[in-house]
Parts: sequence; C-alpha cells; structure tokens
Amino acid sequence: MTVFRTLKLRDLDPSCTVAEALRIYMKTGNLPPIPVSPLQAAE
Repeated sequence: MTVFRTLKLRDLDPSCTVAEALRIYMKTGNLPPIPVSPLQAAE
C-alpha cells in the first residue's frame, strides 16, 4: 500500500499532506508522522 492510498483511505488530501510533510522536513530535517483521519480524531 502506498502513502497516497493510505492518506486517501484516511480521508486526507494526499497531495497537500505530502507537500506539508516535505515543508516540515525541509525546516526540521525530520519527517512528521502520518496524520490521523479527521474521523478518527473526533472519536
């Protein structure tokens, strides 16, 4: 399973999420964890 598919299954926009992760990586040198789904966060 690819990161894009995982993000899509979590109801996240894969392009925006990957772009934001790359921005964070460029600033900190570390990749952030894969975010949880908005539906999972509400539980």
